[in-house]
Order: sequence, then C-alpha cells, then structure tokens
Amino acid sequence: MNTMKIMKNLVFRDVKEDYKIKVKTKINRVAGMIEKRFSDVVMSERIKKKHFDWLLSERIAEYAESTQNDYKSTARLMIMALGKHDWLKPLGLDQDPQLGGRPQKIGVRKAKQLHPNPKK
Repeated sequence: MNTMKIMKNLVFRDVKEDYKIKVKTKINRVAGMIEKRFSDVVMSERIKKKHFDWLLSERIAEYAESTQNDYKSTARLMIMALGKHDWLKPLGLDQDPQLGGRPQKIGVRKAKQLHPNPKK
C-alpha cells in the first residue's frame, strides 16, 4: 500500500533515526494488514474507519497487551496523519487530556484549508 500521504504528514521531534525507522515500519505493517484483508485498499487515502475497526477488534486481538498498545498507538498516529480526527473517539483511541502523560515526539502537520470560510 502506498503510505506516502501518511509519511508526508508526520513530524518527528528530537527522535533518533532508529525510532523513525521503527515507526515507519510499523505503519507499513498496519497498512499491509489492512491491504491483505481488504484488497480494494491500495492507497492510504482509501482507508476507512471500518478498516481500523477490523484491525483493532479482530486482527490484533490475539496479541499480547503491550503489542496491542503498540498497534493502537500506530493506528492513532495513522488516523491523525490522514486528518480523520473524528474517528478517534468511536474507535476508542482518543486520549483524555485529564490523564496527562509524556509529550508526544511525533506530531502531525496541520492540513491547509483549501477554501477558507468567507468572513461575514
């Protein structure tokens, strides 16, 4: 699967090259799982919420909890890079800001607004 759009939207802040490679490999692995199950998805732009739902509920269910958490964070990163933030809550991947945690070292570029809202 072509994951160029996802990779282009990622921003790595102060991370080692090994970690970048690990994240990119994990994204390609998740994309490969989705493409293998849903053969019509050949580009990252064609991934739908149901594909991530299948990944989270069926495909990674038999893995250990730590591995599941790795795949969940990768799926969350992919969804954010695709600009589909509204998918996070229904899939159970949204983060509660009240819980806190470490600052993220991988960010996502903000999409340019093609047609700005006219001023009223």
